[in-house]
Amino acid sequence: MLHVAPNADALRAAESMMPSVASGMHAARSRAHEECRMADGTRIEVFANVGSLAEAKLAMEYGAEGCGLLRTEFLFLES
Repeated sequence: MLHVAPNADALRAAESMMPSVASGMHAARSRAHEECRMADGTRIEVFANVGSLAEAKLAMEYGAEGCGLLRTEFLFLES
């Protein structure tokens, strides 16, 4: 839900959650290159949609195993 003009209590509540969220993101990034599996053990391949070399590098850094959609028109426009 989006709050356009949150009150002070809502802001404090959101700010108090920030360390926990940051910690969770750090934990997720530290496991980014592990195989992804569902609770029942089923393997899931993680692919990224990219439109530039920079996006491909970032996707790999965050654990992508391949390219799902390559936006070749973006590559053409960059050249």
